[in-house]
Amino acid sequence: MQIVYLSNRPDILRDTLSAVGRFMTFVDEVVIVIPGNMQSGFDYVNDLFPAGFIHDESLARTGGLSLDHQTRDYLLRACLSEHPAIAEEFIMSDDDYRPLVTIDPAIFKENGKHNSYYFYDLADWIYSESDFDIGQQNTYQVMKYLKYPHLSYASHMPQIVRKDILGESKKHFSTYSARLGLCEWSTYFNYAHRHHPELFYPAQPYKTLCWPDCVTCWPKAFEPDEYLFENYSPRLYAKRGPFSEIAALDTGSDDQRFTKILAWYRHEINVLQGKSLDTDTFFRRFANRIIRPLRRLKDVLWLRERGRMIQLSDRLKKLNHWPLINSIVAGKKGETVMGAFHKPFYYHDFSLKNPLMSNKLTVILYCYELFSKHDI
Repeated sequence: MQIVYLSNRPDILRDTLSAVGRFMTFVDEVVIVIPGNMQSGFDYVNDLFPAGFIHDESLARTGGLSLDHQTRDYLLRACLSEHPAIAEEFIMSDDDYRPLVTIDPAIFKENGKHNSYYFYDLADWIYSESDFDIGQQNTYQVMKYLKYPHLSYASHMPQIVRKDILGESKKHFSTYSARLGLCEWSTYFNYAHRHHPELFYPAQPYKTLCWPDCVTCWPKAFEPDEYLFENYSPRLYAKRGPFSEIAALDTGSDDQRFTKILAWYRHEINVLQGKSLDTDTFFRRFANRIIRPLRRLKDVLWLRERGRMIQLSDRLKKLNHWPLINSIVAGKKGETVMGAFHKPFYYHDFSLKNPLMSNKLTVILYCYELFSKHDI
């Protein structure tokens, strides 16, 4: 099976391909989209896999254009649908998506149907710190406007793609992608599930460790039930990083994999409790040192509770007794429980004396009790 990367980091891709060769033995061809002036840095790939190279300037005619990261990635990946070197069915990936364990091909395709993996509902994406964030917001509004599902499939793990459907998606959203940075993963999979449901199994939560690679970037909406891939980030292995004493290249040992999962879990808890610094940008680390008390307040009262709200909202959707639940836990001014979850309270109302905030905490406590009683 063919795997296709975007990369301008030959050293990181080298180690990623080493992991792919070890754990994804069904991959028999690699295609890499690279800047034309970096060709010599990737010549080693031919020693690892049968390989092909596409220069990004020729693929999407980006030469001379000043594009943000999200817009550029969308344009390059969408244009894969028109390139003759791309297989009719291929795995789309990035140079830092690394398998942690032997991967069964059924993770991608089983009995002729494709699997797909989401990590968020775009309706809950309220973050605006990067081009990626803006791309998620843009994609949500486009999906909502066109009445499409709006899950985010930017799960930082390889996913299987059909070339013909990628071309359909590119054409369908062209009016919007011409002026907005969109998420190429989310446009493709939301379109595919709507127009070709017979080719796809129901979407599943992602299986990626260290996504995001900084704990305080956003709260988790879904907890992976297993970790098959790692969102590799060099800073996590740097001095004082959560993986500073763990080898970056996995051997396939269950013990090594578990050690890494445990280290990340402890790191998440320590950051949320204000006991250690997050591993993000220099500015974020510097700000953590200067305003740690406020940082901890934000983590405790916003990030952690926001994550619980999103997760509980998803679990509440599985319940069938809405009239009973709404009669027991009614929000302010008679709003429903789901209304309480989706109301944008996270911008304000941090005081526990605030009746709206108190009610939302009551919702959390009540729902935990409800879930435990009914084994949900």
